[in-house]
Amino acid sequence: MDSFTTVENRGCLSNIGGAVMGVFIAPLVLLAATVGLFANEKNAVNVSGGLAEGKSAVVHVDSAKVDPANQGKLVHMNGTATSDKDLQDDEFGVRAAKALRLDRHVEMYQWVEKKETHERKKVGGGTEKTTTYTYSKEWSDRSNDSSGFKQSSGHQNPQFPVAARQFKATPIHVGAFTLPDDLVDNLKGEHPTQLPADFKPAGHEEFKKDGSGLLKGSSANPQVGDTRITWEQVDPGEVSLLGKQTDATLSPYVTKTNTQLLMLEMGHKAPDEMFAAAESANQVLTWIIRVVCWIFVMVAFGMVLGPLEAIANVIPLLGDMVGFGAGLFGFVLGTGWTMLVIAVAWIAARPLLGCALLAGVLGLGFMAWKAAPKPRAR
Repeated sequence: MDSFTTVENRGCLSNIGGAVMGVFIAPLVLLAATVGLFANEKNAVNVSGGLAEGKSAVVHVDSAKVDPANQGKLVHMNGTATSDKDLQDDEFGVRAAKALRLDRHVEMYQWVEKKETHERKKVGGGTEKTTTYTYSKEWSDRSNDSSGFKQSSGHQNPQFPVAARQFKATPIHVGAFTLPDDLVDNLKGEHPTQLPADFKPAGHEEFKKDGSGLLKGSSANPQVGDTRITWEQVDPGEVSLLGKQTDATLSPYVTKTNTQLLMLEMGHKAPDEMFAAAESANQVLTWIIRVVCWIFVMVAFGMVLGPLEAIANVIPLLGDMVGFGAGLFGFVLGTGWTMLVIAVAWIAARPLLGCALLAGVLGLGFMAWKAAPKPRAR
């Protein structure tokens, strides 16, 4: 492992100029975050409504036979996903008998760059930014382009000699039904593919069997460019499916809220369990986007006071105090703005709940205004 450090000094005027630029960027950040918040709430409501609609419309069917009477309906079934054929990675001659999916994983021993930055305020309003680039050799399944390294000399990485690939069985049967391709990636239960003891890769003599995979180079003393390959497979297993019956397969069922329902879960799951899992995933995603947009809203409001903080940084301690105030300003206004946007979004979808949220936001704002110190009359 080795490292490389750069130091960048910025003067007071440069920092103030950057902060002023931030004031002009702030409205764009606020607008983007606001649109994101509103769209997120609308999508959450639509998905929730679509799941509720689907839950009331779903019909459980026997996967052993296709009933034409259920054509176009939202159906649920349980069954065993199977394949009649073996999967094979022809490039290496690796075979997985009757597997549903075969995944080839490739790792290369290569240089990896990591960056750590520290910024220090200086008397007079300037800043000193120290960036340390650390280089280490690691096994990685993604290509690290060394041409983009800060210090590429002595840290060159070769191209990946072999690409990762995925092989899918076609067709995959669940009783009398065929599993749609869109759901094959949802199959779980991967386990290492066992290679025969005397296995030799076809057309790749540079690779030798090593443990459960193949290796080009040395496992004890790897060098940059050494490569190892392993395979994982998904075997036949019980699945639960939910979607629109379309002949002898399933396709997305589109609800009135334009929510597409096409699900696969491993194991024997009832419709209520699958809908509950989908609703939980919807809530988690909604909250992740809420938090991300909330952070951007707070940053946008905080940027408005950026020039004042940059000027105050002439005396670092004073700059820290103003910076804390700017952060508090961004937190209070950002939180209020976020709650307001969420409330307005819910008014359009569910008026009673939205109005209640809006009343709560306005109530909190009024209490904050009453509690704020007022200037004394002279």
